Amino acid sequence: MVSFITRAVLLCSFISYSQDVLIKSNGETLNVIISEILNEEIKYKMYNELDGIVYSVKKNDVTLVVFENGTYKPKKNSSQNHETKIDELQQIIITYINKFATNKNELHNFQASIEGPILKLSRVIRSGEKNPKFTLYDLSANCYFHDLSRRKQGLAYINIDVPKIKNGKTVPTEKLVLKIRGHDNAEILLNALIQYHKTLSQTF
Repeated sequence: MVSFITRAVLLCSFISYSQDVLIKSNGETLNVIISEILNEEIKYKMYNELDGIVYSVKKNDVTLVVFENGTYKPKKNSSQNHETKIDELQQIIITYINKFATNKNELHNFQASIEGPILKLSRVIRSGEKNPKFTLYDLSANCYFHDLSRRKQGLAYINIDVPKIKNGKTVPTEKLVLKIRGHDNAEILLNALIQYHKTLSQTF
């Protein structure tokens, strides 16, 4: 696997009492509380059922786990030298944008989705209300990824010059700015975006 993933993986026993995100290899995303990580399985409770059943899932059926502190725990398998699959990159991008990104002025969060080369960013007002406005970005087009801008208090900025899609047509490149909570989170997200762009440029 690529270096940014290798650097983030050290799977061990871990107890969390805050909301975690568990993404299965079939694409299912669950909001959970991870109670225990064993050699071959992960035990968890559903976040909205704290007094409910303790579930378990095999590690081989899990793509990644994102803890509240931003730690990234990828799937464990016997072939960790291959490139991250495109669907796994999509899950990383979506999860990290939804969990850690705001706009520059922190007026709203983002709800991200990806379909092929198109990244869709919808605005989510701080009250949780989703704004019907959204922007489409073509990650398969010519993009320029600026160096990560690290700031105080663990904040970082991701700046990307990327074309937008408007009325079905590609419009001139503009700068997409994502303000990210956590330097490590920002680095993982930026590297995932870069690798996804490189993969798309070979496909489209």
